[in-house]
Amino acid sequence: RAMVEQASRRKMFFDSSGAPRIVANSRGKKRRPASKDMASALRFGDQAFVSFLQGCLHWDKKDRFTPDQALQHEWITDAATPAAPRSTRDPSSQHPPPPAPHNFT
Repeated sequence: RAMVEQASRRKMFFDSSGAPRIVANSRGKKRRPASKDMASALRFGDQAFVSFLQGCLHWDKKDRFTPDQALQHEWITDAATPAAPRSTRDPSSQHPPPPAPHNFT
């Protein structure tokens, strides 16, 4: 709330009681805050990603992830785990052998 009160353009987006203003977009559609959950607004089904975003985007900084909490979130830690190679070839054949040393004598 204090952040809204300090904002220079608060009157464009909030009324005198601090409630968000409901305004129509260029097509005449009125969008109401919190009328959709984040997963449906993003049209994305990865619940771990949605949970990560929700933790990062909390309005109140007391509830928001700290950087350390964000780094420990399952979406980050699962992405940091190396995946198995997709190739079915022998792993030892993935890199060419080093070139033979030159003998200039």
